[in-house]
Amino acid sequence: MDRVIDCNYCSYLSISETRQNALKKQGEIRLHICLKFNKRVFHYTNTKDHAPYLCPCAECVAEMNKKDGESDG
Repeated sequence: MDRVIDCNYCSYLSISETRQNALKKQGEIRLHICLKFNKRVFHYTNTKDHAPYLCPCAECVAEMNKKDGESDG
């Protein structure tokens, strides 16, 4: 089963969904960027009324999968 990750809680995220929405109300638009890999981060869905969850970039997923494959011994 695939893990579901919400990048809103990642320290490498440039701006959370909550902060982005607050700025949007003030007329400022900012994109979600993974600062570790300098990649844009997107929502799991692409509809106007989407869930606030942010999907990790492909580079982050690859790094997590690599760590999952490491053994302790």
